[in-house]
Order: sequence, then C-alpha cells, then structure tokens
Amino acid sequence: MKIFCITSLLLSQLACGLSSCTQGDSIREDGKKTEMVSTSTEELGKLIDLSRYRPQKVKFRYLFRNNAAQGRIDIPGPSDYFVEALLYFDTATFKRLSGLSHLLPDTNRVAFRFDWLDQEVSDELAHTTRGYRGNPDFFFKGAHGKAYYLDNKILISLWTD
Repeated sequence: MKIFCITSLLLSQLACGLSSCTQGDSIREDGKKTEMVSTSTEELGKLIDLSRYRPQKVKFRYLFRNNAAQGRIDIPGPSDYFVEALLYFDTATFKRLSGLSHLLPDTNRVAFRFDWLDQEVSDELAHTTRGYRGNPDFFFKGAHGKAYYLDNKILISLWTD
C-alpha cells in the first residue's frame, strides 16, 4: 500500500508538470507506461530530494508503469517507477557530497550506462577510477537506489519493488 501511495503521488506530480516541459524534453505514453526524459531540475525535484544538495543542472529519465486495475475484472497490482538521473554539481558541493559518502566494492558500471547519456559522460563512466560510492540517501524518497560518482557528476538509479 505504501508503494502504491508513493507512486500515485509521483504520477500525479508528474502529470501536473507535463505542461512545464522545457525545450528538448520528451514525454511518451504507451498504454500503461509513461516515459519522460527531461532536463528540468524542478521536475526531478518531485521525484528525488534535491533540498540539501541542489545540482547546477540535470538530465533524467522517468518511467512509470501503471499497474492499477483498468476495469471490474482486472486484478490491481502495485505500480512501479524507475528513475535514471545525471546530476551536475559545482566543485564545492560535489566535494562535500564525496566527503560524506564512502567507497563500496565496485558495482556493475553497466547498470549506469543509461541509453540517453551523452557520449562524453558514457566515456567517463567507462574509464573512471572513482568507483561506486555509498550513502546515496541524500536524494532518495523511500525507494531503492544506487549512486555512482564521476567528476562533479553523480549518476543515480532509483526504483520501486
């Protein structure tokens, strides 16, 4: 029930923001799926907590799967959402974030090779020596997630069960 409430809230927040897309943003609906790729910090702030560490710019992909019952005979299931995000920070903020996180055994970098990343960021991810960092709780609002630190950038993967 908790996940359903959170995803319902996020869907309504996303729906409210659909009209505020910036140039280059895209929204695609296909049946029970809604996908949005955006560079809006305000829209991303509805999905993750940016109140303590606000990025200079962002790019993200949000996918919502509506598993709610569509008719009388449907069996409802919890709706799911996924967020892939790239957050750019100034040097001072990134240094504070890096100091508060801790290095963990390297996670699979492939999980952070989002298909919408620019080639430059993809190359940096492929060649970085920074490694997987822990304590991504700075940004997550009750969902599961991982963060990967690059140079003044953080890649975030967030999902519900």
